[in-house]
Amino acid sequence: MIITAQGLLPYFERDEVHRMLTAWARLLPGAWLLFDAVTASMQALRQRNPLPDGYRPPAWTWTVDTDELRQLGELPGLTDLREVPQAGGDRLLGVLRRVPGLKDQLPVFPVFQARLGLDAA
Repeated sequence: MIITAQGLLPYFERDEVHRMLTAWARLLPGAWLLFDAVTASMQALRQRNPLPDGYRPPAWTWTVDTDELRQLGELPGLTDLREVPQAGGDRLLGVLRRVPGLKDQLPVFPVFQARLGLDAA
């Protein structure tokens, strides 16, 4: 089974995301989870560049960085957490994402996968 949470998790608070992922791991052991996230640089870019016509979408309240990814990897029942390479896209951005310290500065929506429930009690 594959569960997708595309465009969902950034609208929740960090603790809510952690509780949700832990609950899914407990309820759906053996399933794969695929989700996207927002980086702090993408959040800043969005705040600096409002959408036309005055539309104000809901705020993104959960973002990922190295520390948050570490914490996600320590959640009970969440294993094999890794970023999914995205096919296609801009080749220059692909090269720039490999530069240490620059990856988190680029406007991207990283996608991650994880296995659920394999180490849950």
